Amino acid sequence: MIVGSSMRSAAKLAMLRELVLSELHIVQARKRVPYRGHLLVDLTAGDAAGAGSDNWWRSSSPAIFAYAAAKFRQVHVRLWEKEGAIFEQLIANLYRVLPRMDFVVRKHGPWNWEHTCTGSTIEAFQGDSRVLEDFADMRRWRHLLVFNDPNTVNQWALNMQFFGQAHGTISFIASMGCNSHALKRAVPLENRSQWFERLEETISLVRGRQKYDLRLLRVVGDEHQWAYLVMLPANRMIRHASTMLEYSWRRDTREFERQISQLFYNKSERDNGHRWQAEPLGDPASAGASAGNSVCGG
Repeated sequence: MIVGSSMRSAAKLAMLRELVLSELHIVQARKRVPYRGHLLVDLTAGDAAGAGSDNWWRSSSPAIFAYAAAKFRQVHVRLWEKEGAIFEQLIANLYRVLPRMDFVVRKHGPWNWEHTCTGSTIEAFQGDSRVLEDFADMRRWRHLLVFNDPNTVNQWALNMQFFGQAHGTISFIASMGCNSHALKRAVPLENRSQWFERLEETISLVRGRQKYDLRLLRVVGDEHQWAYLVMLPANRMIRHASTMLEYSWRRDTREFERQISQLFYNKSERDNGHRWQAEPLGDPASAGASAGNSVCGG
C-alpha cells in the first residue's frame, strides 16, 4: 500500500487541513486583538511526496502547512524530519513543488523559502525535534499549532516541557499510533507506561489552562482503533470527516476516560477490571486557571 493512502490518512489530513485553515481565518479576523502571526510546526514531516496526487497541497502535512503559508500573511512553517534519507526526499520534493506555489529560496539558508505575495516562510530542519525544537520564538499574541504524527506513542516527537512553556496560544494534533489491537496484544501492559504518560502530561497541562480543552477523535470502524489527540482553546470547534467521532475531556470526562480505556487496554484486560482514569479526577470545568483574511486570491 502507498504510504498516506489509507482511509485513516485521508481522514487525518482532512481534519488537519480544516483545523489549520479555520484557525487562521478565525484568529486573523479578530480586529480588536493584536496579531503577531502563526507558527505551524510539523515534528514528523516525512517526505511530502504526495502519493502521486495532483492536489499536492492536500496530500501531506508539510503540503497543508505550505498551502497555509501561501494564502495567509505572517505564517511561519517549520518542518522537522529526523531520518537523513527521508529528509533528503523531503527537500527534493519541496524544491520541486514550492516554486509552483510562488515560493522562492531565501538567502538565510538552503532550506528556507518565502512566499512572494504573503511573505510567509517555510523552513526545513533535519534532527530530533524533541531536543531541538523549543518554541523559544513564541511571544504574546502569537499562535502555535504543532502536528505530531509518530508511528507509536513511544516515538512521540513533542517535548511537552518545551511546549508547555511556550507563550501565546498553543495547540497540537497528535496521532495515537499505539492503538493497534495487534500491538496491544503484543506489548505487555507493564511495558505500555509511555502510552499513559503522554496523555497524563497533556491533561496536566490542560488542567492548568482553564480556557483549553482536550479532544479525542476516533476513526469509526477502524480495526486498528486509530485515534487522534487534539489540544486547543476550548471555544474552538473541530471540523472532521464523518468517519470520526469526537470526545471532549472538559464536556464529558467520564466518556473521554471510557474511550481511552478501550484504546489502551485489550478486551481481556478490560474484562479483568482495567480502566484508565485521570488522577485526580475532579471536575474539569473548574480545574486550573486561565492561562485577517487570506490574501493572494485562490
